[in-house]
Amino acid sequence: PKQVTEEPEKIRKWREDQKARLEEKDREEERKKDELREQARKELEDWYKHHEETISKTKAANR
Repeated sequence: PKQVTEEPEKIRKWREDQKARLEEKDREEERKKDELREQARKELEDWYKHHEETISKTKAANR
């Protein structure tokens, strides 16, 4: 029997499509991770601001 050394066209096309889909998925995942990091940074900043205000008010009330 003759051995097939070259990939059938359909399989080659599928591999290329799969690679493109995975690359797109990776880009989307990175974008979402960046958004989450930014959101977390803002929330932490707000928390610290609120925390400082609370401490200042408590110090003022204790004087």
